[in-house]
Amino acid sequence: MAPDLLARATRVAKQYRTEHGTPITPGQLAVRLKVTSDEAMQALAVLDLDRNTSNRPVRPANGRPAKATR
Repeated sequence: MAPDLLARATRVAKQYRTEHGTPITPGQLAVRLKVTSDEAMQALAVLDLDRNTSNRPVRPANGRPAKATR
């Protein structure tokens, strides 16, 4: 995976999670980065290996999902 593509994927995934409160899907990432779905899935897989940039869903503590705030 190209370092510049991974850096862009990291920024886009973080921004999406901040805005929506949920992880970005491979399809959404592919559209935003203008890459194939396979490339987007690979980028997300690499992001999920880094504890600081997790793209996994966050489980709510009280049973209700928290909405993102700006």
